[in-house]
Parts: sequence; structure tokens; C-alpha cells
Amino acid sequence: MGGDEFAILAESDDVEGALALARVLIDAVDQPARFGDAEIQVGAAVGVAMSPDNGQIGEDLLRAADLALLSAKGHPGSHICLFTPDLKLLSARNAGVESRVRSALRAGNIDVAYQPLVDLETDKVVALEALAGWQPDGGEPVAPAEMARIAEARGLIGTLRRLVLEQAAAVVAGLPGPMNLWINASVHGLRQPGMVDEVLAELQVVGLPPHRLALEVTETALMTDEDACRSNIERLIKLGVGVAMDDFGAGFSSLDRLRRLPINALKISGSLLSGAPGQAMTADIFRVAASLGHSMDLMLVAEGVESREELELARAAGIHRVQGFALSPPAPASQIPEAIASAKAAANTGLQLRAAS
Repeated sequence: MGGDEFAILAESDDVEGALALARVLIDAVDQPARFGDAEIQVGAAVGVAMSPDNGQIGEDLLRAADLALLSAKGHPGSHICLFTPDLKLLSARNAGVESRVRSALRAGNIDVAYQPLVDLETDKVVALEALAGWQPDGGEPVAPAEMARIAEARGLIGTLRRLVLEQAAAVVAGLPGPMNLWINASVHGLRQPGMVDEVLAELQVVGLPPHRLALEVTETALMTDEDACRSNIERLIKLGVGVAMDDFGAGFSSLDRLRRLPINALKISGSLLSGAPGQAMTADIFRVAASLGHSMDLMLVAEGVESREELELARAAGIHRVQGFALSPPAPASQIPEAIASAKAAANTGLQLRAAS
């Protein structure tokens, strides 16, 4: 087991009893704790396996519980997952994918797609987010989120960031107009002493000024490694690089830590926007997240905009920039002009509909 894991062998008559115990554990871990002036709150993931269905000896039962735990960790926030045979098949499939992705990263073979970010004040595309995936010959494509997960787990996240920045910075620097570039960064990278110098050197090679780059780091990662990342984040911001908290609202948020973090942009998770136009409570939560960002004088980006109604809700909440499939899906470098035109047309259509009403 890992350093942040523990196991419990318990007697239970049925699955419901085991799940009830898991919920008790999560409730206990979820309780906030104070360390000096700071309040810390963490979540927990729990994997559950039952004997004899999932294993009759300890080793088999622990392996089944571990697979269930891995699945639970893939969900935002605290989560409980019960082992099913499908998880074993998925594990075998993932092992094969991971092996091929590791080889692709070491060889520098990645596919970068670009998704436009639209400024809602001007309805113009002002930035592109670079997303790294991989399409093996004749094989199943590997999505950006899975690519990043594998790279992080196998210690290759620095390699992935370097490959994405090298490709994407050159592409964006060659576009007409002052287009900005957004890329995902990891806490592992932000902890490295030479990370800032590496980024600046890569930008200098292609002629992209630092103020046209923004790095996104997930809310969960920033919340757990704030101190380790702070010096590099502060230096990046002084150099003009944007630093955004990504997926805000998807995990556990410590507002005290959010206040202290040296960031200048907040990317609100698409999970807060999904379905919000038809659900009053969901819409209110999204507006609260936007209001919080405004009170901290942060640039606000709504990701995962999937409909015209969600676009208009974001506009009404004072969101500065939006991205999502309602505007344009991620596109390869060769199709960036079409993606920009699509995003601009979708934003203008929403503006025209609002004016007409």
C-alpha cells in the first residue's frame, strides 16, 4: 500500500454494511482540522471488496480492494467504489495503454489539439488551450486527461509539459495577431527549482513573450502543495506568465488557502455549469463561484460550456472568458483557423440572440 493508504479487514453481513462503514470513514476524514491559524480539510477515496465473491485469500481480496480504490480516486472529491469484475478488465487495458503512452512520450510522439478561449467582452478568440493526447496507428485514442494522468503517475509529467510547450508555443507564435497560449502544468513541475528557467528558455526559442502564456494547475494539486509551489508561481507572475487554478469547484475548496495563493486567474469547473440553466440551485452555485472570483479580482474562465444557455449564464455572471464544445471542440494545429471562426461565430450568435430579445 502507498504512504497515504490503509486497509481495514471488517466483518459484514452484506455489501450495504461494508458501504456504511466506508461512509463512516469518509465522514471522519472529512472533518476539518486546525493547524495554527489554518483550517485543513481533506477528502478520502475508499475501495471496497467482498469475500468470498472478490477473493477468498487475503492477497486476492486486497488486490480487488486496491482496484476499487484506484477507481474511486478517479472521481472528484470523496468517493466510494465497490469492486466489480469490469475493474479487473479495465486494469489490464490501462496497463497496456500506459506502456504504449510511456514509449510515445519518451519518443516525443504526442498529438496536441487546441481549444479556443473567447473573451466575452469582445466576443473574440484571445487564447488557445493546448491539450496533449495521442492517437496510435490503428489504436484507440488516448484523451488529454488520461495522458496527463499516466505521465504524472510514471514520472513523465515534466517530459509531457516540455513536449506540449515546445509544439504549442511554436504554433501560437506563428499565428497572426497576439494570440495567447494556455497549457496545463503539474505540481511536480512547479516544485522543481529550474522549472521557470526551462519555461522561459522554451518560449525564447520560438519568440513567444512570457505574458502570452498561462499555466493551469488543478485546484486539488494547488491546495495540497501550496508552499512547495509558491516561489515558482510568484516568479512566473512577476515575469508576466498567467497562473490559473483549474477545475475550481470540482474538489474540496479551502477558501482561506485560495485567498493566499498567488494566482491571477480562476477556471471554474464545467461540472458547476453543466445543467445549470435549468436548475436554479446549480445556477446559484455557479454564480457564487463567479462572485468569489470577482471579489478576489481574478480573471474568470468558465470551461465546459456545452450549450447556448450555458454561454449566456456565464455572460450574465460576469465571466471574462469561456471555452467548450458549444464554441469549438479541440482541433489540430492545421484546423486552428476553422476552430477560431467557429468559436467567434458561436459567441456572436449568442450576443445577437440576446440583443434581439
